[in-house]
Amino acid sequence: MLDRAVSIHGSTITQGFVPAPTQAIDNEVAIFIMHTMCLDYEIRLTGLRSAAHLNGREGIIRGLDSTSPERWRARLEDGTHISVRSSNFLHVRRGEHKRRSL
Repeated sequence: MLDRAVSIHGSTITQGFVPAPTQAIDNEVAIFIMHTMCLDYEIRLTGLRSAAHLNGREGIIRGLDSTSPERWRARLEDGTHISVRSSNFLHVRRGEHKRRSL
């Protein structure tokens, strides 16, 4: 996780120290934990500039984007699939966590 944080989000810290927490790093850690437990990671899009019309829309993280390592694949509630950076979504919990559909 530390290697991913440094490679994706950059870091000015010295080796052996943990990077300062950010929303993006917190999201990525939570996604990996939820994925390991086979639980959906529900999100709300926020802070998008080039696709601002999608801000506020909700969906589920489906996994890493294979074409862009700093992005995640998300399926929105209407079935649309998008690629989004971890800094552009917030975790949303709606009731009990749901098992990931395969």
